[in-house]
Order: sequence, then C-alpha cells, then structure tokens
Amino acid sequence: MWPVPTRDSLAYRQGNRDRALGIRRCGGQGLTTLPFQPLENKGHCSSENAYLCIDNPPEIEYIVGKAGKRLPEVNMKRAIVCIALLAAGFIHAESYTPGVPDWFLENRVQAHMEHGIDCWEIAPAIHQRIAGAGSQVLTRIILNRDEGAWYPSAVGETHELAQDRDILQFLVDDVHGNNMKCIGYFRLMSDAWAQTNHFDWVCRDHEGQPVKEPRGKNVKNFIGVICLNSPYRDYIKTRLIEHAKRGVDIIYFDSWHMPPVCTCEYCKKAFEKKKGKPFPLEVQEGAEEITEIIDGFEDYPVGKPPLGKLSASADTANQLYDQFGDPILGEGIFTPEYLEVAEFVGETLVEVFTDWILACRKVNPDLRFAIGSSLYPGFVSQPQLTDDFLALADTSKTEFHKPFGGNPEQYAKDLIVAGGFAEPALDLQCAVGWSHVRDSSGFRPPLMWIPAIRMEQEARYSSAAAVTYGCIASMAFHGKAYKRVGGKRVTDMPEDDAPLFTSSYEMGEKVSPHLAHAIPYGWAAVHISDAARNRRLNSREIMWKDIFSPVLGTVRALKEEHIPWITLNDKCLAEGKLPEELKVLVLPWAEELTDAQKKNVEALAGKGVAIIKLDSKAGWHLESMLPKLMDSFLKDVRKQAGSPPVRVRGPKHMHAVYYRNPMDGTFVVALCNDWGWFHSIRARKGTRPEDDPRFFGNAPEIAPCTNVSMEIDKAFKKSPVVIEAFSGATLTAANRKGVATVTVPDFQIQSLVVVK
Repeated sequence: MWPVPTRDSLAYRQGNRDRALGIRRCGGQGLTTLPFQPLENKGHCSSENAYLCIDNPPEIEYIVGKAGKRLPEVNMKRAIVCIALLAAGFIHAESYTPGVPDWFLENRVQAHMEHGIDCWEIAPAIHQRIAGAGSQVLTRIILNRDEGAWYPSAVGETHELAQDRDILQFLVDDVHGNNMKCIGYFRLMSDAWAQTNHFDWVCRDHEGQPVKEPRGKNVKNFIGVICLNSPYRDYIKTRLIEHAKRGVDIIYFDSWHMPPVCTCEYCKKAFEKKKGKPFPLEVQEGAEEITEIIDGFEDYPVGKPPLGKLSASADTANQLYDQFGDPILGEGIFTPEYLEVAEFVGETLVEVFTDWILACRKVNPDLRFAIGSSLYPGFVSQPQLTDDFLALADTSKTEFHKPFGGNPEQYAKDLIVAGGFAEPALDLQCAVGWSHVRDSSGFRPPLMWIPAIRMEQEARYSSAAAVTYGCIASMAFHGKAYKRVGGKRVTDMPEDDAPLFTSSYEMGEKVSPHLAHAIPYGWAAVHISDAARNRRLNSREIMWKDIFSPVLGTVRALKEEHIPWITLNDKCLAEGKLPEELKVLVLPWAEELTDAQKKNVEALAGKGVAIIKLDSKAGWHLESMLPKLMDSFLKDVRKQAGSPPVRVRGPKHMHAVYYRNPMDGTFVVALCNDWGWFHSIRARKGTRPEDDPRFFGNAPEIAPCTNVSMEIDKAFKKSPVVIEAFSGATLTAANRKGVATVTVPDFQIQSLVVVK
C-alpha cells in the first residue's frame, strides 16, 4: 500500500484542482480517489481524456480504457480494481490534468534571476539575498540557449565548467536550502551539439531556409531552432528526466519552441504519416550543399536551397474567406496550406510536451511545467501557439509587456498615418493579453516575468498589476546585469537591489491566501478567436480594424464601468466549457463561428444569456466612432442582462478584477491603480534599459483611487462580511433596496476586498 498523502505530496497539491472543480475528496489509509467529473464543470481541465483521478502511485493520475471510453463514477473498491487492471495491461495511463501545487498558488509574488553557469560560485550569496528580500520561490537559469548541460549528461555536450561537478544539483540544493522552491529556466530551442552534429535537425521555414533562433539573429554565429519532430525530441526528454531527478520543482520553457511552420524532412514525414496525405507546402530542394565555417562550431554542411514557393495562388488562399463576403487576406504567406502546417506544428507541441511531462513525472511526481506562450497574448502572429497548447501547461509562462495587438506603432502604422486612429492605452492592451493567457490556461495563474525594475514604485505597481489580473509576479533581480563593464555584463547583484522588492513580497503575503484557490468570475465573456485572427494574418491593418479594436473597445467599456469580464477562446466556445455565472457573451465575429460554436451560443441564448453580436467593421479603430460604439454596447448590456450581483464603482482609470472561491463561496475583488506608465523591457523595440531614460526617471504622479464603493446584491450574498485584506478592517455594509453597499478606503496602488 502506498503512503498516506502528506502536505508535500501530489495528493495534497492536486487539491487546488479539487477546490476549483468543487470536488470533495474521499480517501482511506493510503489511497485517495476522485469521482469522475465532466470537463464542462468549470473549464479547469484541458485534457480530452480526463477520467478517474488517483494520486497513488503518483505517476498514474488518469486512467482510461483502451477503447477510449470514459469510466463511470468510482468508489474506493473500483479504484483498486482499476489499478489492478492497469498493472495487468487491460487499461493504460494516457493523459493527465494540468495543475499547479499549493505553494505556487500561495506565492503570488516570486523572484527571477538571470545569472548563468559562469556565476555558479557566487550564486549562493545571490540566493541568500533574494530569500532575505522575502521571496519563497525563485526562478533561475538551469540551461540557457545552446550551451552544454550543467552536469555530466548522458546525451550531447556537458558544459566545460561541469565536467567534473554537478553544478545543477548544487544550485537546486542551495535554492532549497534557502527555503525557496526552485523553478528552472530551460531554453530548448537551440543546442550547439545537436546543431553541429545533426544539422538536419534544424527547422526549415516555408522557403526551405534554416530557421534562426530569436536570440541568434544579431550574433555572428548561426544559431538555429531545432525541430521537435526530429530525434531532438528524445534528446530533450533525456535531459528533462535528468533535471527532474535533481529535484527541480518546475521546469520553465521559454519562447515559442518551434516556428509557425517547419518544412524539414522530419516534419514532412510526420505530417504524411499522421494526416495520410502529402505535405501541403511545396519547397524546392537545394541544388547543392556548401560548407560554412561558423565561429564556435565545427565545420558542418549547410543546405542552401533557392527560395521556395507556396503551392497556393492568391485565389486559392481566398477561397477559405469567400464565405464571409470579403476575401480579406489577398496574396501573402498565410495561405490555407501554410495554416494547415502551422496547425500540425501546434499538434506536435501538444504531443511532445505531453510525452515529456508524463516521462518526467515517473521520476519526479511533483514536477510541473511552466510552458512559454511567448507571443500568444499579443495575438499578432505565431499561429502554431494554439488554445490547445495553452491549456496543456501547468502554468503558462508569459511576460509583463505583452500587449494584445502588439505595438500599434508597428502593426497599425498605416491606420495611424491615415489619421483618426484610436490608439489604446498600454494598460488596457496588457490587461486583455494577460487575461487571455490566464483564461486559455484553464484559469491557472500564468507565471509572468517582470524585468528592468529600478525603483520600488515600479516593483509595486507592476507586481500589483500582475496579481490583480490573476498572474504570478516573477520579479527579475537583474542588479547591474544590464550595465556593461568592459563589454560584458556585470555578474553580481548589488546589495541594495533586494530592498526594491521587499514591499512587493509583503503585498504578496497579504493577497495570496485570498487569491490562491479563487478563479475569475465570468459574468461577461468576450470571445477572442484564433480562427478569425488567422483569416486576417496577411493584413495587419485589417487585423487592427477587425480583430484588436473591437475587442479592446468592448473590454475598455467593461473595464471603465468595472463590470466583471473574462475572455473565451475558440476551443471553450466550441466545447461548451463556459462559466455557470455567464450572463453576457460578446461575439465580435458572430458570422464566422463554427457549427459547434453556433449550437452552444443558441443554447446559451435559450438559458437567458445575453448574446451581443458586434459589427467588427463599424469603426472601432476610429477615435470619432469609439465612444459612440462603447456607449451603445453598454446600453445593450444593461438592457439585456442588467447589473452583475457584485459590482465596484470608482474612477475609470482603476482596474477591478473579480474572483470567486468555489470551495467556500468567498468572493474577492482585486483593485489596482493605473500602471500604464511602467513600460518594462519590451516597450521599445531595439532599446536596452541603459538607453531608455524611462527606466531611470521618477515615476509620474498617479492620482489615487478615491470614492470607491462596492455593491452586493442581497440575493447573491444574504449577510455579507466584507474585509479589506491589506488593513484587515471589516467594512460596514449599508443596506439600500436589497443592495449592500460598502465604501472601500482610498488607495494609491491596490486594494483587495474579500466578501465572505
């Protein structure tokens, strides 16, 4: 019999999912079981094959029949029978449900450091300083770009500094020795040994050219992205298992993992095997091979094919869009064939990461994956990063400066030049991007990297913004890492950096207990469609008119009125994974819904949910039209749905995000002042912090949030007890015509109101 679950066991940590789904566990001495719950309940399960959940043995979490049929509800006796069937080979473990442990949920403000292997000897001092600032979780690099392993590895190269020592184990143990959990930054997109010895593993773009790693574009060496349909998949699996054995708590995968399409021979063969038809992109084969000498590598053959061509003409590309009236794409790279391969790459990512996490959990059952969503929140490109892939991650790694729609100066420049463009506020764009990652990840909090902090005020505002929108604020301890001394980055962290973050960690201690197991309250949902975006990828101008501006306009209206809202992706709308409290569904592209989506929309309308269909071509991008469209939209919301049962009133520049705890019914409203003045490191393309005076000036004077109140419908909470989490004060409720109204104390940065 397996041991009784303890606080540190998978059984205990999986409890956050139980609470989110409203499931009560039953268990005996050593075996804990769950009854089967349909995926539709709360949208926290992303897997199509979530069946009977058991925690012991911990590497087996979901059991399915070989025929793919769901097992019925089970009790203790049946669970034991299922385990026996598993051992006998009649059933098999196939999938898992993503989830994060309690320690992750209960630490909303964490730390991030970017010192590489060359700093391993001074790392203990840095770890100690970070722990002293108040962090209980640290993300640190354990593999950066294309270097060798930080320990003697069974595959590939071992870094020269780790030939006779296990540096990774030393660092993980030291982080744990400072009473912090260790999240390991692992960048898999490139590998010097793999590229040098197996150049055929390098991804190829739609023209057949080797794909450069994003960080390798401005260096002398060629650094390629390695394909995960090649043997590199098993190579990385071996490395990940080695990391799992060394006790890393979460492995953090940065960037976009594979390019939107890959036309290497491994992808062609895998596509044809899976789809049963020829690879759809025609790429001309290279007429010859040449040998290039690249600094840092041995000589190796590099294919040099002429520019390839896409198989579809502009007319063929537009056939997909004719049904919507206007063939909006025109000629460009994003043909139906291109998007078909991008979808295949997305499927590859889901399959590979599922394989890796299952393999790693066999040796480290508590291990979780933080998987980079990279440009997904921007929604401008990267069609291989799908809602399926976001749902796979235990937590989705994202970044502070990831505005929905990207930088308007870059992507909407034609509209700006034309005049009259309604440029959205940065905080609004980021709020939509962050929310979309959070909601597409099954409401699990994304791990947000927040770099380039130089003032305590920057740390407080940015961490407050991240936490308000349900993310984990991962505060980057750069120290002088962005200063250059003798042409190199300074590797130490000055003593006075740690205090910049102390107040943020104190904030985290206040809010984390209330937000830990709460999930966003979806009274209104705005549909954001991958499919609608993909149809317009060849025209950034049309994307801003039809995709970004309608979403940003409606969310701005909801945000300024402080109405609870979430985002809804294509997958959730098609599968009916919708919150029970949904009363308003906003459809910016109603005419482009699939049959499955239309069926669910009709069902919602039959239940009394207000369906608000936008005219995406009404001029949401124009300053002259936006106020009228927002006002008309809010009138439709009030007329069709009334008011939400809990609502905050206050200044328009304030952000209010609503959460509920399904375990005890507690309602939490996170309030935050405008943070749009802090632009983080990604604000201006091509600049470093030392080049940008915004990183060193004083923060602007931000007006405090005053005259804030909360209204609670008595039918929703009969006798509410309202507490302000930072002060611990109980707020007095005044009863007015069936509505309890409380006054929220004025605040400068943030407030957290808890309704019990």
